[in-house]
Amino acid sequence: MSLDIDLIVDGEYVWSRNITHNLNVIADKVGAYDHIWRADEVGIKYAKDNIQNLRVALSRFYLEYDELLKLNPSNGWGTLDGLIEFTKAYLEACVEYPDAEIKTCR
Repeated sequence: MSLDIDLIVDGEYVWSRNITHNLNVIADKVGAYDHIWRADEVGIKYAKDNIQNLRVALSRFYLEYDELLKLNPSNGWGTLDGLIEFTKAYLEACVEYPDAEIKTCR
């Protein structure tokens, strides 16, 4: 199973990414699960509303890196480094398209 995140401006998809659900445990450990997996459920509708959340998540991924590495999925599907790269890309897209609507599909 995976998570799809899309950013949409005027009905046009301007950014799309997919990530495995296996990494939600790591995201949850740093308080980023809701901002990445459940933005729609916690009232985050637009990219600009998630920028600071993603910045905080990235900083915590780096600050707690060694501890979080222990949470890499044992089945090999997904890694902390992959989640960091995903979050960086998501943050960059949110900065580039601040008025984009966030659409998630779980």
